Amino acid sequence: MDVIPMSLSMTGFGQSAVAFEGYRITIEVKSVNHRYCEVLYRMPREWSCHEDALKRVIQSRIHRGRIDVYMNKVSDAGQATAALNHAMVQSYLKAAEELGTYGAEGKLTVQDLLSLPDVLMTGVEQPSEEKREQWRDLLCEGLNLALDELLAMRSQEGAFLAEDILLRLDRISALHSELEALAPRVTEEYRGRLRQRL
Repeated sequence: MDVIPMSLSMTGFGQSAVAFEGYRITIEVKSVNHRYCEVLYRMPREWSCHEDALKRVIQSRIHRGRIDVYMNKVSDAGQATAALNHAMVQSYLKAAEELGTYGAEGKLTVQDLLSLPDVLMTGVEQPSEEKREQWRDLLCEGLNLALDELLAMRSQEGAFLAEDILLRLDRISALHSELEALAPRVTEEYRGRLRQRL
């Protein structure tokens, strides 16, 4: 039986970790079967500006499947980085104060503020354009490392699937040969039964 050429499974997993400016960036990529190439991200909001670049990296290496990308950054101290967005906090407090002029009563608690969008941010300051490009390049590098692992797993799983298919094809071929060998005898036996009935 001929070997099935370059079989790839649709499922796979890969991960990588890279370091940059006191942070450890972890990247996990998971793929499952899908008709098209669909990419979904779960990562800090500050990296959303790099989604297109990351998607191009993925689509240059994977053409089908649903790809889930998980990205996170942790400081070398082992704590997830978070900082107050002071401008946003002041904006919420001012809005609450203005609501008081309409007769609304009550004060914003710390818990209330922390539950509001954009009060916490993962970066202390807005990065420069040069710094954003460095982060983009680093994320693409880490993504490629995770994709290396994912594609290796898909290739290995594909090889197992191809081997299983070949075994099944060999079994079908053997059964077909047995049926061909039995065919003349079956015809003769059927002819004999018909004669007995007549």
